[in-house]
Amino acid sequence: MSTPDTRFPIIVKAGSATVKVYRTTKADGYTSYAVPFYQDGRRRVRFFQDLPTAKREALVIARGIASGEGHAAALPAKARLAYARADQLLEPLDVPVEVAVAEYVEARRHLAPTGAGIVVAAQDYARRHGSIVGHKTVAEAVAELLAQIESEQGNTRGGTRRKDAWLALLRYHLGKLARDLRCEVASLNSATLGPWLVGLKVSERTRCNTRAAVAYLLHWCQSRNYLARDVDPMEGVQNFRKRRVGAVTVIGATELSRLLEHAPDDFVAYLALRAFAGLRNCEAARLDWASIDSKEGWIEIPDQAARQSGKDAGVARMVKIRPVLAAWLAPHARKSGPVCPYASPVTMLARVAKTAKVTMPRNALRHSFISAAVTISNDLNAVSIEAGNSPAIIRAHYWRRMRPKAATAWFNVMPAAGSNVIQLAAGA
Repeated sequence: MSTPDTRFPIIVKAGSATVKVYRTTKADGYTSYAVPFYQDGRRRVRFFQDLPTAKREALVIARGIASGEGHAAALPAKARLAYARADQLLEPLDVPVEVAVAEYVEARRHLAPTGAGIVVAAQDYARRHGSIVGHKTVAEAVAELLAQIESEQGNTRGGTRRKDAWLALLRYHLGKLARDLRCEVASLNSATLGPWLVGLKVSERTRCNTRAAVAYLLHWCQSRNYLARDVDPMEGVQNFRKRRVGAVTVIGATELSRLLEHAPDDFVAYLALRAFAGLRNCEAARLDWASIDSKEGWIEIPDQAARQSGKDAGVARMVKIRPVLAAWLAPHARKSGPVCPYASPVTMLARVAKTAKVTMPRNALRHSFISAAVTISNDLNAVSIEAGNSPAIIRAHYWRRMRPKAATAWFNVMPAAGSNVIQLAAGA
């Protein structure tokens, strides 16, 4: 005959439901634990050999009663023990069993194409994101980057003109990103950035520049551990063309003459380098007189001058000084110092063009030089090396863009000796 233990029952609660655990000891000394409960209007009792198991079962039954799921108590013994064990494992995380199962199923669904297990995927994610510092929002990261560049400007003696322009571009493009995507940097991905870029109501070239600015920001965030180093949120994001194939517009010798005639003396060298050496704006703007060897007849474009973006290593090269360029540079030549003293040569060029009443398509000076050079030489490879482009680009954009007569006239726009009057070749 068994004798009840007066220290029992133990009451197990779950919400408003309670289940009791009783302890009984038989005459032969055998102890068991009873968990009575009601199911379908009938009183039922389950017996267990140890107290922890009995308490876990009582908790499962109480939770089932509290949630209106009394059928949990009707599970087979093995299933009930598995449920109790799962509930015990999840207790430190404060996650209900049904939530854990739902998340497990969803995770397995996403991982099924890869064949990877959930633990392996979690370990990989933790490895890649474990070093991330804080939770930087896009707006906070943009503000910090711009502040850093501004601070560098205040402590830099040289090269500020380049960074002034770069800072203005970043402020413009990244300002849109910070305004539209109000999330953490670590959450950015191609699914977010791709539609955002496509949705911008801007030109194709501006969209291309915006993409480059965003890529620069993400690279900077990785260097600050705001973003995992081995992920690329831009992977799979569409690339955009700066211009359509063949969409190159040139000007003629007459328009070039008017530009040079109306340009300030300290701006003539910049114009001549772009018109007669085909330098990009960034190259002519950063060029130092020390890189121009008038005696040997060569211009050295260092990689730092040829660099067009933060990740671009630049294309260092040598450019031949043609007689027409030598004539324009001679009156302004110096041993050293910046060739162009203006912080924004593009803005200055627009002012000169307006005064000279010349319509200036973007990069028309470089486009006209390359078109004239390839027309006269018929040598795609030589011109591509001189211009720092590939032969494929030269063929696609500049081949047969200018007729021979116009090309000859371009390289015959010479300054009149001792005056600002421009001399044009006959028939130009």
